[in-house]
Amino acid sequence: MSGSDPVKPAEPDNSGEPAGSAGSLPPRSFGGRVFGALRLDPKVYTEIEHDPSSLGQAAIVVTLVAAAAGLGNSIADSPNLVILSIFTNLAAWAFSAAIIWLVGVAWMGHDSAYPELLRTIGFASAPQGLYFFQGSEFGMYAFVLGLVWSLAAYVVAVRETLDVTTGRAIGVCLLANGLVLLAVITLIDF
Repeated sequence: MSGSDPVKPAEPDNSGEPAGSAGSLPPRSFGGRVFGALRLDPKVYTEIEHDPSSLGQAAIVVTLVAAAAGLGNSIADSPNLVILSIFTNLAAWAFSAAIIWLVGVAWMGHDSAYPELLRTIGFASAPQGLYFFQGSEFGMYAFVLGLVWSLAAYVVAVRETLDVTTGRAIGVCLLANGLVLLAVITLIDF
């Protein structure tokens, strides 16, 4: 650097790097991440993507959502059904993240690691906590709102994790969900 080159002041970090990176804010708390995921905040999904320690938190989100759905469902009169709901949701979470990875990375050639998708998709399931109200008089509304909100969260999670456009993220989610639905139908008929 010559003596005539002016020294530029530091510019704000708009790089999209996750919180906790050098020179940025510390990572959000678990609750901050859940609320950020519910707000569909892309920065939160990027933070989760880049934080390997958030996998346990994602598993907690999926477990709490499953327990809420199991408790809220009018047929869940037994603790065994709540436990079954938890294990089913954990398996579905791992399977759907794997399908999204296969479609987005292996098939469409985008760049991401499976654990990154697992973490972001886990947090994207947070709106399904509304399934707790399935057994109420507003059950159908809660289910539809939770479903639509969660689908929007999945799109944001996939967009941020695969670093693609919103349209491409919607395409990945539609293809992946179609494959998951096909697998479920096949299992039911089996």
